[in-house]
Amino acid sequence: MPIKISVAGLAQFMNATSFRQRRLLRDHKFPFTKDGHRKPQIVRYSEARSTIQKYHSHDNDVTVLLDAVEAPEKEGCRKSRQRPEQD
Repeated sequence: MPIKISVAGLAQFMNATSFRQRRLLRDHKFPFTKDGHRKPQIVRYSEARSTIQKYHSHDNDVTVLLDAVEAPEKEGCRKSRQRPEQD
């Protein structure tokens, strides 16, 4: 999961001590909600469950699992190519 950081956050990071840099990265990777709690990471159990079912229904074919692992990476590449360039 890539960390999204603003220019101001990057400037803070560059001028911080190593301890503060780790803390800044953690806070950007696991942000807080308005009430002060950490935002939960989204776990997609339904995608994993359907992939496991598909794996077993295809006579335990390993390529089913490999395709499922590669699918988000391929989709991420497609989305990055579809972004319009800003002038």
